[in-house]
Amino acid sequence: MGGRRGTIEKPFADPPAGGCLFDPARGEKLGGLPASYEGAAEDLRALLETPQLVRDAKKYIEENFAREEFSLTDAADYTHVSPQHLSRVFRQSTGITFMDYITRVRIRRAIELLRDDDRKMYEIAETVGYSSQHYFSSAFKKVLGVSPMEYKKSLQKK
Repeated sequence: MGGRRGTIEKPFADPPAGGCLFDPARGEKLGGLPASYEGAAEDLRALLETPQLVRDAKKYIEENFAREEFSLTDAADYTHVSPQHLSRVFRQSTGITFMDYITRVRIRRAIELLRDDDRKMYEIAETVGYSSQHYFSSAFKKVLGVSPMEYKKSLQKK
């Protein structure tokens, strides 16, 4: 790097107003650091504002959601609080119930598994913690507004 001692040369020009750079190789705008930073800063603020109890419960859910018999009591035992206290703090912090959160985690994982053409619907249901394919389909449709089969068909059209 040339230049005077104590100065830093910029490898890129300053981004234009709006914080976006242009990638000539792709012919498209890049999101830019300001937008990325703001999103990351917002995520960090939300994480820091989340009580440790809720963070611990979410971690436990992520590790155990596939167990069919998984319950609020299991997570409460893990976090050393009563089920009622965990339920109340979880809802106040996240805006959704404990069971709704588990359902969302299960459905998110099911969406990943639906991309695999070789898996049967009952296998996906069991893998994400549902003993019944019917109950799995009902939960999936409640969350996404379409059945798992309709969702899978929409993936195949793309």
